Amino acid sequence: MYDETWFLQVIRRLKEGEILYRDVFFGVNPISAYVTLFFSLFFGTEILVLKFLQALCFASTVFLTVRILRLFLPEKKWPWLVIGFLFVYSPPYPNSLYSPLGMVFFIATLYSALKWIQITKSQVFSERSRGWLIWSGVFAGLTFGVKQNYGILALLALAGVFLFASVPRAHSKMRCTWIGIVSGAFFMVVLLTVVLPVVLTHSEEAYWEYAFMRKVNYIRHSQIPYFRNFQPLFNWMRPSFFSYVKTAYGLLFFLFPFAILPLLLGFLLWRPRDQKPEFLVLLFFGMASIFSAYPRFDSIHVVYSVPAMLIGGEVIWIGLRTLLNPFLRRVISWALVVWLSPGIILSIRRPIKLAFTGGYAFSTLPHFRYALFNAKEYVELKDHIQDLKKNLPSNEAFLLGVAPGIYYLTCGIHNPTPMDYPLGLSKRELDKIKKEIQTGEILTVVLLYPLDYCNAPISLIEEVKTSMHKIKQLDFGEMYVY
Repeated sequence: MYDETWFLQVIRRLKEGEILYRDVFFGVNPISAYVTLFFSLFFGTEILVLKFLQALCFASTVFLTVRILRLFLPEKKWPWLVIGFLFVYSPPYPNSLYSPLGMVFFIATLYSALKWIQITKSQVFSERSRGWLIWSGVFAGLTFGVKQNYGILALLALAGVFLFASVPRAHSKMRCTWIGIVSGAFFMVVLLTVVLPVVLTHSEEAYWEYAFMRKVNYIRHSQIPYFRNFQPLFNWMRPSFFSYVKTAYGLLFFLFPFAILPLLLGFLLWRPRDQKPEFLVLLFFGMASIFSAYPRFDSIHVVYSVPAMLIGGEVIWIGLRTLLNPFLRRVISWALVVWLSPGIILSIRRPIKLAFTGGYAFSTLPHFRYALFNAKEYVELKDHIQDLKKNLPSNEAFLLGVAPGIYYLTCGIHNPTPMDYPLGLSKRELDKIKKEIQTGEILTVVLLYPLDYCNAPISLIEEVKTSMHKIKQLDFGEMYVY
């Protein structure tokens, strides 16, 4: 919930008239913030609005995945198994909007590239093929407008398609170059329309710092190796065998790239020449989707590569089915159904069980109305909020911790800095906030426990303790004033 509350706090500040980047830190490109801000104008700055948009992104991803697979399914059937895998291994995740929205546009870029490839096989440079070419550039630009690394990877995958996956008899090298230039031009047009509001609000310097230069620090200090995710499988001190199986079941999607990408490469070498372009497209976009998680290959980031992986896996299965007898096909299909069943049942069972057992409470807190909270944690949170409101000298304070967003929102606190999520700060950002603390521009700071979280600004915490006076020890943190 950390990212969700921070993202909602950003939207709250924008709605109150502050300017993105210039007044408010935002580490990615602005489309997701603008989309959420638009909906919040009509429905309020509420967590349920954000969750609705996350669900809408999931539905859009499922829709596009089905559209892509129906290009390969001769009977135009619904790929129910793939939908089941998406539901179990890539459901709507409590996160900021930019990752799910960015992946929607990424999959739309993949769909446009496949449509372009299929049409150019029979209609060289027809109006339809040019249309899908243009759409591929537009969607790549929108992907970049949501999240930088997703967009760059989408553009690189498109470049690979233009250079290597074009139908040889239909395109010369010059024509492939022309295609790349046209798509790149549309990419730049969309990019300029996204950046234009930043220029008009004179936020260029902050935008460049947050969206690009800060990523160097992020890459240096926030890396999570891919294979670290498998460490829980080697923890034999589990309370039960069922717990171990459940862990292994949940980690399956980390194995998708090792199974699907080599098979795509094998199919690429094995298939007839006229069928190779589609497999090259799937291979390029599959690899790009995995690298989209860099540098943090944890479940929160790798989960967004699942749709592209599943598309490649289903296309492989469509090809393999022709080599298997009907009985073996049914056995494999039913085995996958059996595998998915526990995940689907648990996904449906958990919210129903919590609703009827009273384990959760409906929130009445500002910006979190009607959201479900763990009942015990909700009572504790309300006590913390009341305690914080009672002891704050004013409604302006800088909250330093891993999850300050929920306190900014529920207590109505104004943050005097741009940093609503003070993790992995650059030296320039640290020095600026330290100076504001030393000169009294920041009058109140609350250190939220725990203080030893990942990427915590230790030197800034020490500066607070040295330059400010502690006035209150809270159950969940420490309050300092200038």
